[in-house]
Amino acid sequence: MPTIYRVGDSAALRHSWSRTLLLILALLSPGCGGEADVPRNNSSPGSADVSPSSSDAQTQADAAGTVADGTIGSDSEPAPETDSASGAANDVSQGHDTQPTPDAATRSELSVTQTDEGSYVCVPAGAGPFPGVVYNHGGRATVVGGDLEGTCLALAEAGYVGYSTQRRLTESRSIAGHIDDVYAGLDALLAMSDVDTSRVAIMGFSRGGLLTLQAATERPDTFSAIVTMAPASAKGLLDQVLGDADQIDAPVLVLVSENDLFQDDHVTLAQNVVDALEDADKSVRHILYPAFGEDGHERFFVVGGYWDDVLTFLAENL
Repeated sequence: MPTIYRVGDSAALRHSWSRTLLLILALLSPGCGGEADVPRNNSSPGSADVSPSSSDAQTQADAAGTVADGTIGSDSEPAPETDSASGAANDVSQGHDTQPTPDAATRSELSVTQTDEGSYVCVPAGAGPFPGVVYNHGGRATVVGGDLEGTCLALAEAGYVGYSTQRRLTESRSIAGHIDDVYAGLDALLAMSDVDTSRVAIMGFSRGGLLTLQAATERPDTFSAIVTMAPASAKGLLDQVLGDADQIDAPVLVLVSENDLFQDDHVTLAQNVVDALEDADKSVRHILYPAFGEDGHERFFVVGGYWDDVLTFLAENL
């Protein structure tokens, strides 16, 4: 809210007499054309034309440029980003069931928002609608594998609305119910006015890669592209999902490192995905990367060298 400066009536009166005296002197000056060179005062009668001090002006500027705190676990909710020209709040959605503000499609800067559940929503600068991509993280129990914020941001920088879904974090290692969280994030993305719902992709890493394939078999009409990175087995759930591989309609990109063998044999699991899709006569691309450090699974912990392959695939299919 702009700072409002007020002065007393006596100050306003002195200001009025001063202006009158300046006007009289100007009219009496030689060569005067009749209009005094006096600063115009557009304020209402009885109020002084007072400018804020430099410190107050800086305070207002700082407030206008405040960026939301997107740190997971923060007790405070992120402040909405504002457009410096209009002051209108952009992308203030919190939670899966809210939508961006009506003017979100014309934002001048890339927007990053964190929902109450911890998901990240990133929208490119410019006029939408844009193709949308849902990202599903890995991990078990309370451990998150992958980079929710970094992936979301990288997607928006490439021209996609990114939705990195934070699934439930519990002490249980069971994956039961996690597909519901995936669908909550997906439905939130599809409800956004910024998203072209005819161009939507889904991607995921490890357990998120498994859930990505499950969503692709259960809601095949939704997706134009699918990316699974080192998909997990989750005690045989992957085999069950691949039994419905014929339901998948969109092209699939499968990524894995050749030394992704520490937690599970993800190399074989990735090959099983490729084989099932090929047997079902589906479009699939398989990239087996060289060894990555001591554990190839860590390749996908952050956005890295594999990202160019993801963007190339998305550009070809969205």
